[in-house]
Amino acid sequence: MAAHTIGDLNGLIVKKGPWRNPYYFSKRAFPPGVVPKHLEGYATQFAQAARDCKGTVSGLKGKEHVEALRGCIGQKLKR
Repeated sequence: MAAHTIGDLNGLIVKKGPWRNPYYFSKRAFPPGVVPKHLEGYATQFAQAARDCKGTVSGLKGKEHVEALRGCIGQKLKR
């Protein structure tokens, strides 16, 4: 594994590693808040599916809300 320099400090993130090394530092692949060109199509599809599912899970709270939203989005994004 390559060593990082002090100059890289602002660009490093902590990732979960394998069981012997629970955490490690890595450089960011993309700046925060930026959607890479090759993922833009997926981001728009996901956002549209999330908007469509918002009404179906509005009365749920907590874990039930998360599971219902994941299930709804998963069904909408299936090909």
